[in-house]
Amino acid sequence: MTSSVSIDSVLALCPPNHNWRIKVRVVRLWIADSYTGDNKPVSMELILVDQYGGKIQASIRKILFRKWAEVIVEGNMYVMTFFHLIPNMGSYRPTEHGFRILFNNKTNVIPCESSIIPRWGFTLKDSEAVNGDVVQPEYLVDVLGLLTAASELRTYIKDGISTRMLLIEISDEKGKVECALFGDYADIVSDFIAANANEKPVIVFQLAKIKTFRGKNVLQNVMKASRVIFNPEIAEVISFMDRYTIFMWFSGLY
Repeated sequence: MTSSVSIDSVLALCPPNHNWRIKVRVVRLWIADSYTGDNKPVSMELILVDQYGGKIQASIRKILFRKWAEVIVEGNMYVMTFFHLIPNMGSYRPTEHGFRILFNNKTNVIPCESSIIPRWGFTLKDSEAVNGDVVQPEYLVDVLGLLTAASELRTYIKDGISTRMLLIEISDEKGKVECALFGDYADIVSDFIAANANEKPVIVFQLAKIKTFRGKNVLQNVMKASRVIFNPEIAEVISFMDRYTIFMWFSGLY
């Protein structure tokens, strides 16, 4: 049992105890549609991170998410209490936590401030991990690297439905990762490339799905959940550029 003033670590959360109190930032928020293809919203999904970097997904079912739609804001921090924990299952898991938070009628969310909770909550995987068999494909991944190649924007047709598609290549000091972007994600990257033709940007592809295509691992966006970020001013980018510059120097490519 936890006291009314203690703050629990996200990584410590597990049933059957419901008397948890966590202080977290909402690093990602999206409205999930039903899998029937009718674009009807079924839940609000959150990715939460605490000061120790522990991450967990939280779900707010349709009957409740309107209550929280204007209360919970992506990027903001909150103290959360009185929620259920359910097993973290499925083939599109945004975190590796064994459980997932489920809001109920008694869940309490109070805005707070903290200077030590990470802003983005990245759990970065390098190209070697993505291209190998290190990462289990049911988990979504975050990848950081240079945008080193891109195809022309094209139309992809499946089951009679057409959508825009863009293939890109993200490179780090260990290799390259191929990514297939669809819909709005393809437009976002294509528009950035057109507006910055002479730039080789650092890109973060967050919450991407690993797919196997012709025996090769390829990253693909998950509609509404994934995020593409260009040139973020974060410590991870500075560290990457230092490593990449050293790699290029010793490879004789500079």
